[in-house]
Amino acid sequence: MKLETKNGPFMKSSDNVSKIMRRLVIALIPIIIFAVYKNGYLLYSKGYTNVYGIFYPLIFIILGSMSSLISEELFLYVFKHQRGSDLIDAVKSNYGFLPGLFLALVLPINTPLAILFIGGVLASIIGKMISGGIGSNIFNPALVGALLIITCYGALISNQGGYMNRYELDAISSATPLTNAKMVHNIDYDTLIKPYGDMSTFAIGLIPGTLGETSSILIILAFFYLAFTKTIKWRISVTYILTFMVLVMLSSMTYGVWYILFQLLSGGLLFGSVFMATDPVTSPITRHGQILYGILLGLMTFLIRYYTNYPEGVMTSILFMNLFVPFIDRIGSMCSLKKSYNLIFIIALIMIAVIGINSRDILKNNEDEEFKIINVLKDNKYTKYEVAQKGFGGYIKALITFDDFNITNIEILEHNESEDRYEYILDEDYVNKLIKSQSIIEDVDTISGATVTSEAIKSMVINTMNDRGIKTEPTVKVLSREVKNDATLYVLATSSFSGSLELQVTLKNGVIRSAIPLKYNDTCVSNNESDSEYYTCPSYMDEGYIEKLIKNQNNIDNVDTVSGATISSKAIKDIFAYILKSGLE
Repeated sequence: MKLETKNGPFMKSSDNVSKIMRRLVIALIPIIIFAVYKNGYLLYSKGYTNVYGIFYPLIFIILGSMSSLISEELFLYVFKHQRGSDLIDAVKSNYGFLPGLFLALVLPINTPLAILFIGGVLASIIGKMISGGIGSNIFNPALVGALLIITCYGALISNQGGYMNRYELDAISSATPLTNAKMVHNIDYDTLIKPYGDMSTFAIGLIPGTLGETSSILIILAFFYLAFTKTIKWRISVTYILTFMVLVMLSSMTYGVWYILFQLLSGGLLFGSVFMATDPVTSPITRHGQILYGILLGLMTFLIRYYTNYPEGVMTSILFMNLFVPFIDRIGSMCSLKKSYNLIFIIALIMIAVIGINSRDILKNNEDEEFKIINVLKDNKYTKYEVAQKGFGGYIKALITFDDFNITNIEILEHNESEDRYEYILDEDYVNKLIKSQSIIEDVDTISGATVTSEAIKSMVINTMNDRGIKTEPTVKVLSREVKNDATLYVLATSSFSGSLELQVTLKNGVIRSAIPLKYNDTCVSNNESDSEYYTCPSYMDEGYIEKLIKNQNNIDNVDTVSGATISSKAIKDIFAYILKSGLE
């Protein structure tokens, strides 16, 4: 019998795993360089770190890469009994450094190096090798490592500074953009964008975030490069982002385009959609499956960001959807083009139904739906409010006592926060800080490591004060006015730290020429061994803060408050703003 062979209708690609991984690393190089610039060189140029600090982000990335590479090599040596050239070839073909590399790019910069190393080991062993190695893992290995680290050491990392580098911790009085958006009750451009700069700051990447996720421009360029070279499944990225943006637009259309861009450029959405969701092993292979996968990722990320206490949602969404990839691929392989469009249409209707009347506009109105007044009791000259505010783990219940005008006591009755999270509240004596600074309570910073919890307690107090008719906005009063030669001297006062702040301001031709603090209550512990004496300590004077305000009085919003004297420096800034807006002369 003669065996006859013919050329079949087969297609063979010149691509191989080595070329794909090489292009992936090439796409990451600009992002890594920017991470070193933003979190290393920029800090050095501003005096926030030393020469070692310049290269710390690079050391962070290299250590992460080496941790997964070494652990994978040890796994092959111990459990697969591979030796010599076989071991070397296996390590080369498995690209064991990639889980740790991506892990370093998605973990907070303040993750201790030892914990980062542990994360790299977990990412490689649990996320990849136990499943059978490259091509066999169910979940994205880097995200497995990140989830385990954030779950086990999240509070510790937050206490170290979380996602913010040393300069951002000092210069930015707010949290990361998405955490800030989760905490505020009124959505506006000044609240969400201005603390970090403007939209160009978000696009360039000079905002708090992980090493890999902040530079939106570089991530978009990487997407075009990877899509053009057919390295990634671009349909996943496009449908993921478009789905999320459409949902944000439908639920928040009154805020404008800037809010959609804010949600897109904040957090790990772009990085996750380009580098994580398109992982060749853990994502669908069918075209229709990829579109369905991207839509479901966009829907789940939206639901987590908008309807849970978690500000991000990308990592959780990708890991959760990894479970359903075989099922999604089966649907994708069975669907014709017409059926795919019908399925997408049905999913779109479900999305709109999910949003329904619970749109962002309703959730973020002037009345806080997460606040409850349980009971109001009157006892002689005191009025006691039993109230509750939703925190991170559930409702926080408190008893807030007022005299005729002020809060005299706040007692936390019960809470469902984790012990380590609430420990930060106790250590910082946060409740008493709110009582002490109730006249300027809006300016009291939240606590790193317990951001949502501290913000909930603060919101509870503000909501109770609003119900009682007590204004929480600082007010400026003109105490005196005197004309000397061709200049006018004003003395103005406003609420500040532990009391009132008075400022003497000299105006000439409508321009502030000088400002001198006459009365202030900033204090710090003296050098006396008994620690019983105190002396005035206006740290904003050392920072040249008033000179900065005078120099930038036409645009004082861009002048940051002084770390360590946030309330006092904000009070001075309020006086400047009052003068400039009221047109005093």
